[in-house]
Amino acid sequence: MAEYDNNSDENHCSELGGHLLDIKSQGENAFIDKLGAFEESIWIGATVIKNTRNFIWEDGSRVDEYFENWLSSEPSNRGGNENCIAVVGRTNVDSEKWKKWNDVSCLYALSSVCEFD
Repeated sequence: MAEYDNNSDENHCSELGGHLLDIKSQGENAFIDKLGAFEESIWIGATVIKNTRNFIWEDGSRVDEYFENWLSSEPSNRGGNENCIAVVGRTNVDSEKWKKWNDVSCLYALSSVCEFD
């Protein structure tokens, strides 16, 4: 699985006719988990609304209107530039953090899952 920054991953998914994964329910989260997608940290398709700390999905809907699965101290916007969301993978983390959401810099190189409607 290739790793890209968030913008490159979104462009890659778009070129394939899809978009980065959105997780709007516990059921979707469980389905993606069963596929094994959470073994590595992955991008999901939500970004911060400019000049706010509100995250939106690619369709423009607010993340907080749906299912959320944040780590207990997140979103934190550490360093003032954590504008994308990653799901924490199993590798090198304790079980409390695995599969939880973390706001991170969009420049990290992570894997992703494309979704097709």
